Amino acid sequence: MQTLRRDLLCVLVLLMPACSGSESSTTDGATTVQPTTEAMTTEAESTAGESSEVTEGTDTGDTTAPGTSEDGSDSETEGETEGPPVGHAAFVLSGEDYPEVDYAWTNDAGNLVYCYYYQGEAKGDYMWIRFAESSLQNGDDSPHIDLDVCRFSSDGFGGTFPAMDPTKFGSQCQADPGFGIWWHEGSVAYNNEPMASDCQLTASVQDGVVYGEFECTPLPEVEGSKTLAVTAGEFSCIAEAK
Repeated sequence: MQTLRRDLLCVLVLLMPACSGSESSTTDGATTVQPTTEAMTTEAESTAGESSEVTEGTDTGDTTAPGTSEDGSDSETEGETEGPPVGHAAFVLSGEDYPEVDYAWTNDAGNLVYCYYYQGEAKGDYMWIRFAESSLQNGDDSPHIDLDVCRFSSDGFGGTFPAMDPTKFGSQCQADPGFGIWWHEGSVAYNNEPMASDCQLTASVQDGVVYGEFECTPLPEVEGSKTLAVTAGEFSCIAEAK
């Protein structure tokens, strides 16, 4: 009998937490073995490492919608600038009667800007360009600039043109390309010196539209002693065949 009690006591001792290397809990008579503190720490470190790898390897991507900037504005609209309309001219006059006067004329505003092209050797392969404040009387009765360009297609259609004799144009054009410039206002007229070194026109043609930049100094008064400078000149106009 004593032997049986001793055996039962040993069984009970073996079922107690002190007889096991793990913690245990009993629920409704069932024994559940819990992992030791060391095992839980190892598992937590492993889980944290897996979570870090997922986070670092995940590409969140650019959430900005196409066509917009980070502040929500339309990126395609921003930065777009409209060029000047076809049929415009701008330039600056400087002289005794023109203290840095800016001019800007457009056909849309009722001014006059045109390019007439006279093709062929007999016509001097000549481009007549006019910018006038008013379209009345073909611009003659208002302040206006005339550019007379000889041999316009001798170096492709357009090119760079130095100063020439401003009285020799059209059928009188010389063999070499060049341009002359006139400023008219009422009875007053100025034109360039034939060999003016600071006098140049650069023109190109795209889809039938002439685009140009020009400047010239000095322009002596035709009947007088004053001089004029034309700077920052630029224009566009349709090349109309004549």
